[in-house]
Amino acid sequence: GKCSMKSDDSLCFVLSSITVMENTGTGEAVVTVAASDADDDTVTFTILTGNDDGYFEIDGSSGEIDTTSTTLDYETVQLFTMTVKAADSGGLFTTCNVVIEVGPEDECAPEFTAASYSASVDENEVAGTSIIQVSIDAAATCFDEGVDSDVTFSIPTNSYFYIDSSTGVVTLSEPLDFELATSHV
Repeated sequence: GKCSMKSDDSLCFVLSSITVMENTGTGEAVVTVAASDADDDTVTFTILTGNDDGYFEIDGSSGEIDTTSTTLDYETVQLFTMTVKAADSGGLFTTCNVVIEVGPEDECAPEFTAASYSASVDENEVAGTSIIQVSIDAAATCFDEGVDSDVTFSIPTNSYFYIDSSTGVVTLSEPLDFELATSHV
């Protein structure tokens, strides 16, 4: 965002919103707001509203907005709209809105409902036969949101088995031959 200020009138522009990822470390620069004064007075920046929980701090001289030690968590807050004040030494000021979006981060791995799965298959089963379904333990899985909450299943490329990436259903890709192998892992 950019704030601009003149002695005779106050104008403020925010060009776009900024995205910062959740769990960003302390003291990371997010954005710098800028204001100019026609009289070349010293400009001081403060955050007026939208930062009640202290997720951000502003350098009063440079206008740089940084993260604080308060951890950003997408699952708690996804958007901040802060009002920033730029004041000159003569008492004139302007304000602008700085919009900061918090981006999600994949924070944890899913857990299967079982440590291992097994099934028996007759050697004369045809391709496309469903063998078993693997699943995720929803209670043990964390609550990421958005694309980070999507779970897809996969198995190593194998000529005998196929897994549906969204349902976890394992099917035969081709018939098994007991004389060639009695088990498949």
